[in-house]
Amino acid sequence: MPELRADSLGDISVGPNGFLRLLETQLGIPARDISFTARLIQYLGCIDRVNHAAAFYHESYQADPFSVARTLLQWRDQWYLAGWTGRFAGDAPAGCGTWQPLKPSRRHCGAGPGPAHPARDPAAA
Repeated sequence: MPELRADSLGDISVGPNGFLRLLETQLGIPARDISFTARLIQYLGCIDRVNHAAAFYHESYQADPFSVARTLLQWRDQWYLAGWTGRFAGDAPAGCGTWQPLKPSRRHCGAGPGPAHPARDPAAA
């Protein structure tokens, strides 16, 4: 059981997203909160534009586009949280090339930045 504290006024307890929002507020960075659902719809449109028969997700996407878009977007967010820069090394498996058009650049994909996307990097402010 957690230790009971006599006074916790002024203490803040947040998770990773809350901490990011707190940093953005303290640094004066405008909040760019985009709901996951809005990002999912944007990403779905992105996948529609770049989908092709050789893509590793093509068969599944034909059967259930929303589930595939959700999974791919969640993977992308997790990769950014783990330090991915949006580029794969030259010796990466061939299927990784399928991700290049799905990276979060405005040119290719209009999906808003996720919780760990470099566009939300408070250190760059």
